[in-house]
Amino acid sequence: MRQRKPKPWYRPRNMFLALLASILCFFGWAFLEVWQVYTAEPNPAVDYRAKLRELAEYHAGVSSNHADEAWDFLVAAMNLADEIDSEVVLQLASTEFEPRDEYDQGSIDFLRVICGRVVPSNVDRERRVIELMGERGVFRLLGRLADIGPGLRPVGPNRPLMADLIRPEYPKGQMLAKARVASMRLASAAGDFNEAAAAVDETLALSRTMASQGMLISYLVGRAIEQLTLGELRDELLEAEFSEASCRQILGSLQRHTLPPIELSLEGERLYSYDTIQWSFTDDGAGNGYLVSSLIEYITPTFPEPEQTFFGATKARFFYPDRTELLKLTDQVVDASLARAQLRPSFRSNVGREAMSLTSGYPKGYESVGMLGDSLLQVVDLEPRSKVLREGTRVLVALELFYAQHARWPQALDELVPDILPNVPVDPLHGGPFGYRLVDNDRFGRPYILYSFGLDATDDGGIEFNSGTNDVYRGIEPLTDYNLTGVDYVINKPRPVEW
Repeated sequence: MRQRKPKPWYRPRNMFLALLASILCFFGWAFLEVWQVYTAEPNPAVDYRAKLRELAEYHAGVSSNHADEAWDFLVAAMNLADEIDSEVVLQLASTEFEPRDEYDQGSIDFLRVICGRVVPSNVDRERRVIELMGERGVFRLLGRLADIGPGLRPVGPNRPLMADLIRPEYPKGQMLAKARVASMRLASAAGDFNEAAAAVDETLALSRTMASQGMLISYLVGRAIEQLTLGELRDELLEAEFSEASCRQILGSLQRHTLPPIELSLEGERLYSYDTIQWSFTDDGAGNGYLVSSLIEYITPTFPEPEQTFFGATKARFFYPDRTELLKLTDQVVDASLARAQLRPSFRSNVGREAMSLTSGYPKGYESVGMLGDSLLQVVDLEPRSKVLREGTRVLVALELFYAQHARWPQALDELVPDILPNVPVDPLHGGPFGYRLVDNDRFGRPYILYSFGLDATDDGGIEFNSGTNDVYRGIEPLTDYNLTGVDYVINKPRPVEW
């Protein structure tokens, strides 16, 4: 009897069944994968707030107890200043006040005191707030902050969105800084240079505290306060003859109250990103996991998912980066920013940003990393400007002190060494000396011009960028534009008529 020939395994029916089994297995596997994402929760096991506080304490060089005490003084000063500001505004609202312009609704605007070559006569309400701040001890509290050192915000509970903790203090701190800088101008105009020097000391202490919190936004707020203070100080030094004692006091303040290095903010943003990721991703126990779709707003603010859905979990599992990849890319952009920050600013024009490939055209799911890269690079490239203006202001004060001692201006900056400055000042942009020359018949009445060579690192004799119409140009192109050559940035510009 002839045996029947076995049918081949790959006949259509078997192939169909095998395909069907493969599809069912695939969908079963996919369902289980998505179900794990759908049912899993984040495991925020690391307290990155505490790590950020440790990092800030290290860079600030302050003990934990002193940092807490200084922070308490600052919070008390900000709250009291805010209370006084609101009190005066309410008083104005309850009376018939004369508007200063068509937009005036009875608010307090300290920039009115600062901006312009002459203090306006219609700043009575700002004067009143400043007087009340002095009487009720706001400036005394700031003085305690300056004496102790930078304050640091307490760690607080371990929860998502670390930046939300300090944001309420930013506007209060900025308002307080404007008030104290305005008081500096009023004191200088009255010839009370010791009070003006005290205002410089306290406002620089405020800027240092704000910048020392370890986050990028904190650093930017602190730097803005510092620039406001130093800008007004430079104007005052040009317009008045400060006493020898006040110049020494200001030099000491500039030495003590320096902003923390940019590395603090960059590393702080790394920790902030780590914290955000751990609060919005699942944890498989091996350091990986997937995005929880109901928390997608933390990591991808441009594509919010209102609630945890199975469809959202599917996207998180198969169409968004996993936790390990996002952490790796976060490290990439922070490390690239740290490397760029180490370069001398005048060298950076030859170094592109190719390492930061995610800073434009963000792929879906990578928006947070791309925006982080953009923000870090912008701050890194603008940070040298603050160094130039701070160091340039220090030289201005040293020149004033030299004049107070010798009744003449030095022929060269090396005459400031060693009696006033420990060494010849260096322009942070290129590592060489600042430009300095005495001038005769200056149209603004300046006896000398002090200037930075700009990013091209070339001494052009103090030639400024010509704006065309204004007699004084307050632009910062030579400090920020790598393509601008042939001009310098003058430190001792006269105050504009109006900003």
